[in-house]
Amino acid sequence: MRQGSFPQPFERPHMSDEAAVSADDRPTCFVISPIGEADSDIRVHADWVLKLIKDVSEADPYNYRVLRADEIGDPGIITSQIIDKVLTADFLVADLSFQNPNVFYELALAHAVGKPVIHMIKDGQTIPFDIVGYRAVKFSIRAVKDIENAKAEFQKQLDAIRVKGYQPVNPVTQANAVQQLAESHDSNERTIGKLMEQVSHQNVEYGVIRDQLDRIEANFSQTIVGTWPLAITNPLADVAASKGLTMVDLSDVNIEPPASLSELIEPKTDKK
Repeated sequence: MRQGSFPQPFERPHMSDEAAVSADDRPTCFVISPIGEADSDIRVHADWVLKLIKDVSEADPYNYRVLRADEIGDPGIITSQIIDKVLTADFLVADLSFQNPNVFYELALAHAVGKPVIHMIKDGQTIPFDIVGYRAVKFSIRAVKDIENAKAEFQKQLDAIRVKGYQPVNPVTQANAVQQLAESHDSNERTIGKLMEQVSHQNVEYGVIRDQLDRIEANFSQTIVGTWPLAITNPLADVAASKGLTMVDLSDVNIEPPASLSELIEPKTDKK
């Protein structure tokens, strides 16, 4: 394997004709993804993402039929078929890795029609500004635990969009809601619209910070979880000293380290 390339994903078992027919009756998940040329690093990445999605979505209790554009076997114009899948799928997964323009075109269409979409992105890459305020599943194949963590996060988001009454929230739905409230004859509704717009801006700022922390974490050693107090506090100690401040050494305190740096800015919730 050449340096910097991805390991090949495991081969999936062949589906029997009988199983393939019954699979057509299942609800559909359509994957919007960069695909790349055969055997390219992008294709191997895309196949790993597809396998992760299928491992979760095709299993009980979900039992979705998962499709990517290159798996559409129907005759016809591929662009029209992709648009049809975006419009008719029960939910979509958008892989934002490598900032592929086709992905963003299809994602914009999904947002415009209000489809439930789970965003994913390769660990260490930047989420585009327009959607940085929306959670994306970070994907890495550095180690088995990275894949399992991504599966767990993907499953959490899948469970969330399956809740009865779930309403997709994206830049288009938010902009439409704010515009409708702003044009209302009710002063209270206009005020709510302004507050929603301010919250939207704050979500983007928060998303930028969270994305930066995630990318910093991706550049750290994989052992950061075990050594996070030193990795974080040593640079801060230098800054504190330059400002004439003193830092308290909490290295001996029994504090559970975060699973990721972005957890440091996540709101805490009481566990019941």
